[in-house]
Amino acid sequence: MRHGLALRKLGRDSSHRRALLRNLVSALVLHDRITTTLPKAKEAQALADKMITLAKKNTPQARKAAAAFLFQHSITMPKLFDALAARYATRPGGYTRIIKTGFNPRDSSPTAILEYVDAPGDTKIAMAKQQLPALHSKQKQLRAQLREVEGVTARAGKDKPWLDGETKGNLLRRMHALEKVESKLTRVAQMPFLPEGYEEVKTLKKGQEIRVDKKVWVEALGDRDRHGKPRHVVKVKRRTSIVEVDKVSIKDKKRTKITNQHLAV
Repeated sequence: MRHGLALRKLGRDSSHRRALLRNLVSALVLHDRITTTLPKAKEAQALADKMITLAKKNTPQARKAAAAFLFQHSITMPKLFDALAARYATRPGGYTRIIKTGFNPRDSSPTAILEYVDAPGDTKIAMAKQQLPALHSKQKQLRAQLREVEGVTARAGKDKPWLDGETKGNLLRRMHALEKVESKLTRVAQMPFLPEGYEEVKTLKKGQEIRVDKKVWVEALGDRDRHGKPRHVVKVKRRTSIVEVDKVSIKDKKRTKITNQHLAV
């Protein structure tokens, strides 16, 4: 019996595998979409969904857990707890999507796109918009064939049993199937279903950084715990903003580092 099938090893030991998955999820939070191999995408998908769950909780414990897993905290943490949490505030689950993209021509490994749904440039929405014109053209051809069959049937009358409506029934079934596909693609093309007033985080330019202002206070709950002590809750309010920063040369950084070391001594 083959044991140890709880997860995909990905050809790495535990520490290397965890670092790989942390890199994948951090890149997904940062760019909303990554291209990787199919086994890696399936392993990273559950972790990416877990990050959104932590962002929607937005508690100090959730922030600590997300910070322990993600890289590039100055960019990924504000985007996760502000932009992504607002985007999926009303969605109960299913935050990610895997789209198979064939095989790598070099080693024939299966590749896939792992992305957050309803993101700007959503792959499924783009594919739906691309398929709609061809679908409308096919519907137009089927309508023309249906009109032609109806005309032939009307001219033939009841004397020719070979025009018994079988061809017409097949065309009608194909038309009905295409209408269902069209309604689904049209509904997808009108996505994403984002909350009102939602705005995507702007891309940082040179000389900019994300600044987080934090305010912490304590409120009494008005009751007591099992030891008879008053219960309190710690509340945290954060405001994220993009600010301009002065450019610092490499020489200034080195000089600051040396000065700080001197003062510390």
